[in-house]
Amino acid sequence: MSTSPSIYVLRKDTDPVPSRDSVASGDVVIMASGDVLVYTGSMWDLLPGRYVSIDELKEFVTYVASGWPEDPDVARADMEGRVPALFLSRMVDTVKRLSV
Repeated sequence: MSTSPSIYVLRKDTDPVPSRDSVASGDVVIMASGDVLVYTGSMWDLLPGRYVSIDELKEFVTYVASGWPEDPDVARADMEGRVPALFLSRMVDTVKRLSV
């Protein structure tokens, strides 16, 4: 997926998640809790952002801001050691869904 996703940051628990008809596949929503939702075109994938540091979350956002990679192996190689293993595993699963 080569287009740049929209990245939404919800600052309060009461901020609404963007509706499905207003987002595109690959768009990212960072919840007030730190968890990350990624729209895959048919559903939302949850990445466990509450378990990453602010710097790790910034690494993720910087990485996907210009577009999601098309190959899950590329995502794994690029982000290994930059985010925790659980987050990376879920991220790679999301890349697989986005590449279909």
